[in-house]
Amino acid sequence: MPERGWLTDTEGYFKIDSLREGKYHLTFSCIGLERVDTLILINDNIDLKVILSDLSIQIPQLSLILSKEEESNVLKDNFWDKYGLKASWYTKESLQDKSQRITILDYFHKVKRNQIIFDYLDKKYGYSWRFEAPKGIIGLNERLDTCEIFTNCN
Repeated sequence: MPERGWLTDTEGYFKIDSLREGKYHLTFSCIGLERVDTLILINDNIDLKVILSDLSIQIPQLSLILSKEEESNVLKDNFWDKYGLKASWYTKESLQDKSQRITILDYFHKVKRNQIIFDYLDKKYGYSWRFEAPKGIIGLNERLDTCEIFTNCN
């Protein structure tokens, strides 16, 4: 079944019904996780466990929402080099004029992805990094006004 895809449930489980015996090339992927390609041989029912490595731990990259005014200062902050991090960002202005877009689902995915990096930083550096973190980091800055980035907010 070339180019056929399946989605997982919220826990990452999925089921492929009606496969005939034979050899299959499977690719597992998820945004923010390392892709896995594998060959499997089916000759009976099997349970397969695949673990995708988190790219954010290999190349830690936090997502931010900044104003144009904050962008330069935040991205030049020593914080990024000190903790070996990269940043990807949206500007509030570009979200408002719709030149950049983020859905509610994308936003919550970024919160979850950032949380993985927060946990990594907590284990490696303790909690002190949180006091040095610049504002605008999604999921860390509770005062970030998310309503202004979604067009369907009232």
